[in-house]
Amino acid sequence: MNPSADELQSLPALASLSVAELEDACRYFTVRSYEKSAVVVREGDEVGYLGFILSGSAQPFWRDDAGYQLKLGIEIAGAHFPDSSLAGQPVAASWAAVSDLRLACIDFSDLKLLMRRHPPIAEVLLMDVAARLRRMILRARMMTMEDVYARVVRLLLAGAPGASGAVISERLTHG
Repeated sequence: MNPSADELQSLPALASLSVAELEDACRYFTVRSYEKSAVVVREGDEVGYLGFILSGSAQPFWRDDAGYQLKLGIEIAGAHFPDSSLAGQPVAASWAAVSDLRLACIDFSDLKLLMRRHPPIAEVLLMDVAARLRRMILRARMMTMEDVYARVVRLLLAGAPGASGAVISERLTHG
């Protein structure tokens, strides 16, 4: 099943395309659906596609042999993964569906074709990958250079409602 042009229009990487270009691009994408908690890709897998989140959310993570897991953030609708395999290398982290998940997946060869036809796609993807790299570097720095107290304070301040007096409604976890 292919996504609709409207669904592709909602993706930041494809937002610059005209309606006709989006309708043409639909044929290159396949929709894949995953239930909450499903593992979408595993670290070390060799995949030949990039998935754009149409709805739901996904989370990259690492798990060691003892079963301990390090969650690496959450990506929502509009994001794409697994970026680490764009160069033809195995996936660097596993990805799981945090909620029911719908992806618009495109083979790398078709993605390269679209990027050559529409250079703004490549520009947006490059900026997204650079932003994700920055977030991962800052997160790694925080996890390795700050103690638990400092990390908890940072988390609480980031979710603080300000002067409005609202309560933090997001469920806090150790991940």
